[in-house]
Amino acid sequence: MRRSNLLLLILATIGLLASGCSFTKMAANGTVDVMVAASPAITHETDVDLAEAGIVGNLKMMEGLALVVPTNEKLYQMLAEGFSSYAFGFLEPRLWSLKAGSKQAIALATRIKRFHARAQRYARKLAALVVPKVLKAADKGLGDLKTALGGSFDDDALSAIYWLGHTWSLLVAADTEDLENVANMSIAEALLKRVYKSKPKYQDGLLASTFGAAQAQLGQGIGGDLKAAKAKFDEAMAVTEGKFLLP
Repeated sequence: MRRSNLLLLILATIGLLASGCSFTKMAANGTVDVMVAASPAITHETDVDLAEAGIVGNLKMMEGLALVVPTNEKLYQMLAEGFSSYAFGFLEPRLWSLKAGSKQAIALATRIKRFHARAQRYARKLAALVVPKVLKAADKGLGDLKTALGGSFDDDALSAIYWLGHTWSLLVAADTEDLENVANMSIAEALLKRVYKSKPKYQDGLLASTFGAAQAQLGQGIGGDLKAAKAKFDEAMAVTEGKFLLP
């Protein structure tokens, strides 16, 4: 085979491989768009067991998609929301029915914390893509963060800031015995308050419920306030006319 023909064959093969890779990413991004459009089916589901099964099935599929399209912002938002909602809405209520300190309770509490940590990891990936300066400032400390939050943000940026604060607050609440972890609540609150300043009714009361959940789960000795928590849950319920289900 002539050298020129061999070169053409190599170039053609590379072209086909590149085309296949491009098609795979295109299909993955298209799947993400479909999942975003179909996501209300879960929040509108009245059968709790069916809703739980739907969330669990979607989470692993979305993690697989993240391997194919690691810069898809919509995907990371769904992953952050999915893991935090599953942990808070389905696993934590089971923990309440178990005897404190029992092997079952300890194992479930550990699992809950792992899911909240997973949600936070995906929220950080989202923030790294959308609001990298805010994420960097949050890791430095409260002073740097407040400075970074002083500017104006569009809707996509506010969503990234919200999920970073939301997942961080629930991660803190999942382990109040870790004082270093609890110290991060001020960071989470600063993020959430910035979103509240621009959009107090963010996602039909979702923001208000996040404040409520954090206040309810923290002990009074480390900043928890049941009355404040109830006020925030009432606010979330008022926004949705009593239809709000999960944070």
